[in-house]
Amino acid sequence: MLKINQEKCKKCQICAKNCPIGAITVEPGADGKKVVSITNMCVECNVCRRVCPFGAIDGAEKTEGMVQCHSCSIQCKVPVGSTGACKRYTNEGGRLVRNRALVVEGKPQTEIDPRIAKPVITAVGAGTNYPCIRPAPHIVCEKRDGVDVITTVTEAPLSYSGVLVKLDTNGFRPDAVRRLIDEKLVDYVAMDVKNSRERYAETAGLPEIDLRPVEESIALLKEGRVDYEFRTTVVSQLHDRESLLSLARWLTGAKAWYLQQFVDSGGCIRQGLTAWPEDALRAFEGELQQIMPAVHLRGV
Repeated sequence: MLKINQEKCKKCQICAKNCPIGAITVEPGADGKKVVSITNMCVECNVCRRVCPFGAIDGAEKTEGMVQCHSCSIQCKVPVGSTGACKRYTNEGGRLVRNRALVVEGKPQTEIDPRIAKPVITAVGAGTNYPCIRPAPHIVCEKRDGVDVITTVTEAPLSYSGVLVKLDTNGFRPDAVRRLIDEKLVDYVAMDVKNSRERYAETAGLPEIDLRPVEESIALLKEGRVDYEFRTTVVSQLHDRESLLSLARWLTGAKAWYLQQFVDSGGCIRQGLTAWPEDALRAFEGELQQIMPAVHLRGV
């Protein structure tokens, strides 16, 4: 299993929030300060290593009785009595057993509305880095020509399923985004741009941040080789007129930029965050459109 390097760990708890099986605990230490540790439930899926901004996750220690799963590219090492990160396979006495049945029976064909004859996958996994094995936490609805299109998680190989694939990213892996575009494996990219350059680290909950990957991803999408949008969730404590104007200048020339209404659904890195009133958002939209006509509101 993996382990925490306590000297590098900043107790930000990003790893614990992203662990797909809850194998990372945060508890008070002897001195009363928080201690982050990885339990023996760890399957070495490496999600924590990808999301840790401080490189505080060290290499694996062998766990007795673990079995490596080869059902996907994650290659989880599953301890006895536990499941892999996808929670589809359980290590039962040293043997991986599928714990849910595959549905294979045929179903009657029904007439499909031509507006959604070619389905859209609006998310695969809940994370923003590729690959992500964490199941989507909730269903997200969007509209296509007035028809609801819902988030779906599938085991079907997407390369030959004939679906349109949307990638959600935070822009910190421009190499992965470029590869997916180059290999024509993605049809639409939605990139979160948290805030202006000046307030990006604050918004991400970090003391400092290297924005070069974000800059590269923005420039890559602006090339227009794939359909895309930028989006910013607007929070009253983090976004004001000056930061949004600065961000508009940064994104000038983009095809689409959406200002999303903030909704506190729990799990925020900071307590007490609130949304701007709708009239304030519409005022922002009007002023920002003078710099970037392609700005729109979402969720209001």
